[in-house]
Amino acid sequence: MLTNDVYIHIGLPKTGTTFLQECYFPYLKDFFYFGIGTKASPEYYNVIHPLKSRGVMSLTDEYVRNTREQIKTASYPHKKILISDENFDGGNNFSGLADNCIVLKKIFSKPKIIFTFRRQDSFLESYYRECIKTGDFISVKYFLRYYNDSFGSYFGRGSINFDVYNLNWLLYYRHLTDTFGEENVLALPFEMLKQENTIFFTRMADFLGTGNFIPNGVKNPRHSYAALRAVRFLNRFVNNGRNGFPILIQNPFAKILPSKREGKNDLITKLRDISNNYLRMKYLSRMLSHIPCNEQQFISPEIRNKIMLIHAESNRELAEEIKIDLQKYSYY
Repeated sequence: MLTNDVYIHIGLPKTGTTFLQECYFPYLKDFFYFGIGTKASPEYYNVIHPLKSRGVMSLTDEYVRNTREQIKTASYPHKKILISDENFDGGNNFSGLADNCIVLKKIFSKPKIIFTFRRQDSFLESYYRECIKTGDFISVKYFLRYYNDSFGSYFGRGSINFDVYNLNWLLYYRHLTDTFGEENVLALPFEMLKQENTIFFTRMADFLGTGNFIPNGVKNPRHSYAALRAVRFLNRFVNNGRNGFPILIQNPFAKILPSKREGKNDLITKLRDISNNYLRMKYLSRMLSHIPCNEQQFISPEIRNKIMLIHAESNRELAEEIKIDLQKYSYY
């Protein structure tokens, strides 16, 4: 039996998770940090990471006992454990949330859950941009299942897409509180982190029972609309297994450049880096950032309004339950 106090940050993605994992969670006093990021402990990949794909039916008593022992050994002598991994959110359309909650409760008994969320329209805009950055070229309408002026259901095959009606953070929050107890769930909006970070981190520190501090860190770079449009076009032709026109090789000089093990020549290292990344955002965005283009969103204002109208009432109820004024962040 684990006697540690366990806190689990499950995301959502696109809610400042990278910032928290790099600049806040690893620096909390008296905590052993299991989590994604450059500060992740080696034990995370051996012990915590496999839990995300662990089927409920495979949670044997022996597996639970061995996992607890590994966690206890890795975290000694810390009394508090903090896990951060937005992949516990349930995956595609959050369909795996219920199973993940069962796994987490079985392993940790009484964990405390941190749930960060974001305005539905803003969440979808950010997620769509991420899809482009990682190689996709799907249309906004496919991504949203938006056809004939209405939103359709999730399509389980092919590229990532969402059932817009499923982004009901109230139901998500209630499932967490029903599973772990209302007193054991902290829900915070991403907009509070951006606009009122002092309040955000005060609430976080109070929940964690630790000293309050405001972390400093580098924000994720925001790539221009022009750069993302160009990348989306090029993605149609990149040899990444997602399209029928794979004419652009992702790493064209891999066979002629020496491997990393064969030397540390600075020029070779730079050429290898360019070869491996020339089709990726960090280069394209830099090159295309000078193109004159009005910054805009991929999801039109009309569609964004429709998305928020769908969730207006549930967002209002969520605000009442978590005692945070979400109206000032335009949730309803």
